[in-house]
Amino acid sequence: MLSSMTTTLPHLVDALTDLVDGVRTAVSARAGWADTAQLVAEQLREHLPGPDVLTAEQRLGSPDDYCGHTLHVEPDGSFSIIALVWRPGQITRIHDHVTWCAFGVIQGVEHEDLFDAELNLVGHHENHAPITEGASTMSLVRVHNFSISLDGFGTGEGQSAEAHFGHAGDRLHEWMFTTRWWQPGGSGGVDDVFTRQHDPGIGAEIMGAGKWGHPGWHEDSEWTGAWGSNPPFHTPVFVLTHHPRPSIEMEGGTTFHFIDASPAEALETAREAANGQDVRIGGGPTVIRDFLAAGLVDYMHAVVVPILLGRGVRLWDGLEGLEKDYQVEATSSPSGVTHVTFTRRSA
Repeated sequence: MLSSMTTTLPHLVDALTDLVDGVRTAVSARAGWADTAQLVAEQLREHLPGPDVLTAEQRLGSPDDYCGHTLHVEPDGSFSIIALVWRPGQITRIHDHVTWCAFGVIQGVEHEDLFDAELNLVGHHENHAPITEGASTMSLVRVHNFSISLDGFGTGEGQSAEAHFGHAGDRLHEWMFTTRWWQPGGSGGVDDVFTRQHDPGIGAEIMGAGKWGHPGWHEDSEWTGAWGSNPPFHTPVFVLTHHPRPSIEMEGGTTFHFIDASPAEALETAREAANGQDVRIGGGPTVIRDFLAAGLVDYMHAVVVPILLGRGVRLWDGLEGLEKDYQVEATSSPSGVTHVTFTRRSA
């Protein structure tokens, strides 16, 4: 049991406004447990308060046990925000969560031991401040905002420098273009909530040659990608290709590295560059399929768009039974798309 539990502190209302509003928006998306945890974790990354969220006396904790301080309780009971204080050496008993949970480390270091259902120790992590996590504290391999048609195509046929997605054009991504994440004044609904998971916690990306450029780009020494001088990645990006070339440093923190490697080899290289953060698999469909087939993807967010392409490159070919390894959740959007997430099941 906790040695003490205080109620909401009046002077914290302004300090927590952005966090409370962000969590409220995330919870209102009515996604599944795993997705809600990740959506809330994103809000913690953006709005994690400082140590002065508690008074100096409260930050000292108690010699008897760790303490809990309730900072906010949503009137409808959908979530609450609690600050926990451990003194060095104090522990929390082995426990599981019966609903979603996300946490942020404001000060100090949290030592976390992980156990399986038989209470066998299976892992250990040290979470340093500031850090925020949703369902997991491990470095994850993630896929975000990957759009496919009703018939499973992730890109169309006939890709070229002028038609990056072939005959599909922009139809696979029109849902994204209307979000607030994409443009000021856009929609702030379910689609926007999901798109905003793309960047937080990512330290590197792996993409295929077909995403980086049109067929034959390796013969064009002037080609530097499809995103202009300041690509939207802002991390190291590893391009899988049979035509390696020298790295290209762009504005905004993006550097493209060109490697001829297997999924496992590429992931090892990207993880080293990510410096403890997660690695995003950016596409296209062939690369994502290869990483799924190799069992390397921890979390995938696919968006099913209500169009039929009929031709192109499919995502799901050869992945029969994939759902057995993941918790699969679907969230419908008023825009007509369906957000489908795959979260790896515990071993």
